[in-house]
Amino acid sequence: VEMVLADGTIVTLNQESKTKSQQEQDLWWAVRGAAPCFGIVTRLTAKAYPVPSVYSGNLIYPLNPATASSLIRHWRDCLKAGLPRNFYTNLILTAGPSKTSHVIVIQVCYLGPKSDGEALVQAISSWTGERLLLKDVEERSFRSQQDGVAKVLKGGTGRRWMVRGDLISTLTDDVIAK
Repeated sequence: VEMVLADGTIVTLNQESKTKSQQEQDLWWAVRGAAPCFGIVTRLTAKAYPVPSVYSGNLIYPLNPATASSLIRHWRDCLKAGLPRNFYTNLILTAGPSKTSHVIVIQVCYLGPKSDGEALVQAISSWTGERLLLKDVEERSFRSQQDGVAKVLKGGTGRRWMVRGDLISTLTDDVIAK
């Protein structure tokens, strides 16, 4: 990554920046999530890897105010039990298919075959507080998974709240209750 900092300095950051000055270490960390706060990226070089099929899709539950916190805690606790690096999940509270229905969508994606990801999906979908409206999880192309994510985020009107699985450490019972 080549960046122009606020003072006009041009810096080049890469994996080796982790062993250089504290400023370069901080910038290397920042460029992976908060770069606009530190400078302008003028060049980016990335290596792409082919992604085989993924075991992915959506688990959709009705958003019932009486049981939603239980589902969110269940999801959080499944994730805290430990997930492999090649599994990600998001939880989205959003408008449903009609103007009066709202849903909780749990998106899952395991980078690998169904046989390896099935237990992870089963643990999350084992919650019994409400009827599972839709379980659309299968082996598919990664592009198909990303298209499915976009459809959920674009669908319906109204508020949308998303919690990424990698933010679980800050999802306390108090936050869930609110």
